[in-house]
Amino acid sequence: MRTAKEIGALIRERRRAARMTQSELGRKAGASQRWISEIENGKSTAEIGMVLLTLAVLGIDLEARQTRSAAAGGEPPIDIDDILDAARR
Repeated sequence: MRTAKEIGALIRERRRAARMTQSELGRKAGASQRWISEIENGKSTAEIGMVLLTLAVLGIDLEARQTRSAAAGGEPPIDIDDILDAARR
C-alpha cells in the first residue's frame, strides 16, 4: 500500500466483506459515517491513529517492508517491531 486511496479501498473491501455499513464501522471505530466515507474515498489528511484503529476493527494488521529502490541504495532493512519497541520506551 502506497497511497491513501489504496488504504481506503482496502477498508471499503473489508467492511463490505464483513457486511457492515459505514455507520456500523464508524461506531465500532469511534468515528462518524462521514469520516469512514472520506477514508474509503482516499482522504490523505486523516489522523493516522484513527486509520489504524479502523484497520484494527476490521482485523487488518499492517506490516512495513523496505522498497526495492531503498534496498538498492544500501539502506539497512526497516524493522517495524524495533521502531514500535523504541516508541513504547
